[in-house]
Amino acid sequence: QYRKILSIFSHRFVEITCPVELVQYCKYRGFIVTTKQFKDLNSKDVAIVLIKGYSDIRDWHYMCYPTYSKSEIMSFFNVDTKVKKVYILNKKEIKSV
Repeated sequence: QYRKILSIFSHRFVEITCPVELVQYCKYRGFIVTTKQFKDLNSKDVAIVLIKGYSDIRDWHYMCYPTYSKSEIMSFFNVDTKVKKVYILNKKEIKSV
């Protein structure tokens, strides 16, 4: 509903995926979602990283780690890049009977 209201100001607001929606979707697809500090990411982690740039309204983006390296993530909005949240994805184990 918030998208419809915000789209009055700019049609680009319909492109927003809020963190709650992202986590719900990942859980629906069978992932356990936890959070971690960006500095604590290691090579075995699979994560979705929410970053923002200079503008609090326009400059937000999700990036996948390790598809993108830490340095690529931190340079996305140049010097203005800030990590807001790191979502670690782990596949749920299927227990056999």
